[in-house]
Amino acid sequence: MGNDTGEAIEVTGFGIFSHCGRLAGWLREIQCSIGNFIETVRSVEKLACIGRGNKASRQWRML
Repeated sequence: MGNDTGEAIEVTGFGIFSHCGRLAGWLREIQCSIGNFIETVRSVEKLACIGRGNKASRQWRML
């Protein structure tokens, strides 16, 4: 889609362009939120592994 989409938006007008810009902003925010959530989960997993000891952490990784 790349360039075709951009050209179509420019021809159609700034209303749609600004709407798409807002949508892109929301998508970036969602991606950041998901990224932060995944990092948090990984941190919790690491802490859980450390808390349970080596044997438990090996089992945890296999899940």
